[in-house]
Amino acid sequence: MTSISIITQRYGPNNKQLERFASFIKTFDINQRSILIGGDRGDIQIYNILVSAGFQIGVLPMTGNESDFSFNLAKEIKPPMPMKERNQSLLDMSSTIIGLPQMMNEYEDSPCWKTLRNASNNREKEVFVISPSGWAWGLE
Repeated sequence: MTSISIITQRYGPNNKQLERFASFIKTFDINQRSILIGGDRGDIQIYNILVSAGFQIGVLPMTGNESDFSFNLAKEIKPPMPMKERNQSLLDMSSTIIGLPQMMNEYEDSPCWKTLRNASNNREKEVFVISPSGWAWGLE
């Protein structure tokens, strides 16, 4: 089974991104793919969509950003890690990356865009971005 990592910004995706994500994630086979998320507050709505779709979910939380939300239906919850290590682990453990940034500026100095740039530099990864306006495309 291969994994898909979901990369979000701290405050989470907007409604247009969530709608597109809910339809886009259905293109992946739940029997062939598991999902990894960061477990931040911004991941709660993503988590709920994934649970509803029936995916197996792993959570890799960031140190110091513990959410009061319980990811109790996750298959596995890893111990918290520093952000840079956690984001690198999300990349290392997945063949596909789906990013939901708050703004479409690939040069933005945010952890989300840094992680997406690192993923797009790795030619072995499939990288998809869902923009704040709800558009989805692959990065090359």
